[in-house]
Amino acid sequence: MAARILEALLFWLMFTAGGACLTACLLLPPWFEHQATYRQWVEAERRAADVERSVRTTKRQIDRLEQDEAYLNRFAFEELGLPTPGVETLTVIPSEPAHEVGDELPQRQQERLAIINELVQRYPLAWVFVRPDTRPAAMAASGLMVLAALLLRKPRRAAPPEEDEGA
Repeated sequence: MAARILEALLFWLMFTAGGACLTACLLLPPWFEHQATYRQWVEAERRAADVERSVRTTKRQIDRLEQDEAYLNRFAFEELGLPTPGVETLTVIPSEPAHEVGDELPQRQQERLAIINELVQRYPLAWVFVRPDTRPAAMAASGLMVLAALLLRKPRRAAPPEEDEGA
């Protein structure tokens, strides 16, 4: 009886461990892609809202230019660089960037690296199930564990048929 319980326990242990590992290999990469896509969508929504605000601001500025003569004069003096009577203009010299602009990675690649690094820091063991060099080995090992659990399990024997005493 104890051997049967041990066999059942080992079967379910191997089956659930292999199944959990296989499930992680199959579900984590799409989940990480979903998270990255969601973050990109949120960023795109934020940029769209910024563009919307910019359009509203530009439309208000156009309305003011069409309706307010004083605003039009101030804007013309500002844009043309003409000196305004009684006002002194300060010159601002922009500072040099601290690093070369050409050395930067493309923004999209930086975003992907940041997302991957964040996920790896949050879930360090999840990297094994996602990396292209370790994922096939993890899938093979977990698949073999499930297969071994199924093959090593002994089928239950049916109870011997009981003979009718009345016959």
